[in-house]
Amino acid sequence: MEKKRTMKPLFVFVLVIFAIGLGLGYYLWGINRERPPDYKKMLSKTIEYISDIENKKQEFSKEINLLEKEIKTLKDENSALASKSRELEARVDLLRQENNRLKQKLSTVYTEPKKGQPPGEIPEKGNNTPQDNLGTPFTTRGQ
Repeated sequence: MEKKRTMKPLFVFVLVIFAIGLGLGYYLWGINRERPPDYKKMLSKTIEYISDIENKKQEFSKEINLLEKEIKTLKDENSALASKSRELEARVDLLRQENNRLKQKLSTVYTEPKKGQPPGEIPEKGNNTPQDNLGTPFTTRGQ
């Protein structure tokens, strides 16, 4: 009697698995088997897919060419700006050197005493020669 009790659930389990397998088999291999496959339709879809891929390839190649031209243009502009930057840096260096030279000249003018003048005193505006005022903002001729 115990054997029959353990065999019933096992039998039901096997029957359910068999029914599922039968249904799945029919679904996978039995549906649409009455008609042969439509090769013309499959071929037209394949041709359409290939033509779409070719069109996209042409679009991408055009876009790549445009981007390469833009990259070349930007590289040329970058090199031009780099050379311009080097020129401007050289000019700034020259202006700084000239500025330092003029500051030194200006400091010597104000620190060296003139004849009859005590040391460290700023010379009067009217007594200066034009060479004493080089590089100072006080020389405004014609402005």
